[in-house]
Amino acid sequence: MHVVRTWGVDIKASKKLTIFPTSRVTGLWLTAFNNAVGVINGFKLAASLEVSSTPPHPETDAGANVQFDLGNGVLKYRAWGKDYTVTEKINDVVSDVKLDPTALHGLTQTLSSAGIVQRAFIFVPATPMTPAQVRVAPGPDGFKNVPRPSGLGVLTFIAAHEMIHALGLTDNEHTVKGAFGDVFTGLPGLIAGAFDKPADDRLRVRDDPRVDMPPLAISKDTRDFVTQAWT
Repeated sequence: MHVVRTWGVDIKASKKLTIFPTSRVTGLWLTAFNNAVGVINGFKLAASLEVSSTPPHPETDAGANVQFDLGNGVLKYRAWGKDYTVTEKINDVVSDVKLDPTALHGLTQTLSSAGIVQRAFIFVPATPMTPAQVRVAPGPDGFKNVPRPSGLGVLTFIAAHEMIHALGLTDNEHTVKGAFGDVFTGLPGLIAGAFDKPADDRLRVRDDPRVDMPPLAISKDTRDFVTQAWT
């Protein structure tokens, strides 16, 4: 069953979400953030993103609609005067979600009232790592995979994927690797560049014909789900 989230009437009328990158979003992650905003807006979806210089106010409704931050371990945020920790429930047991700082995926938490989304908090891994081949000995078998920081393309994919979640889509709307794979694919394949060329890192969303991203693309299904969330 597909269940998209919906923002409030005033926000939906504006056809945009304001998004604030925290002070931890620097260097390559800041470039990826800005690239992802540009990509999302370039898709011409039912709603756009606008970068804000004002964070979501921790006590009121003021400030940006969405916060974009780096995550490492337990994920916490504050909204409407209350401190929150991201949790998950498995087999009736509730536990804190811990984001591996080296992971190749993020997490988006939304806060809702009466089914209406009022805030979204995006967390991306602080230092996503890609295992890439490096020569350690002579001969054709003298290579091994060694983790190194992922390239800009991978970071941009992660950021854009989570921004689509903030627009209203849940994990139920993930596309799968294959014929309809896109930037919202849940489990893309990692294609590592050379150890000294992280800029060549790609995420594979289709095998036949092969489609590696970036450049990022969006499927009709994902586009339609965003439209559903904003109408």
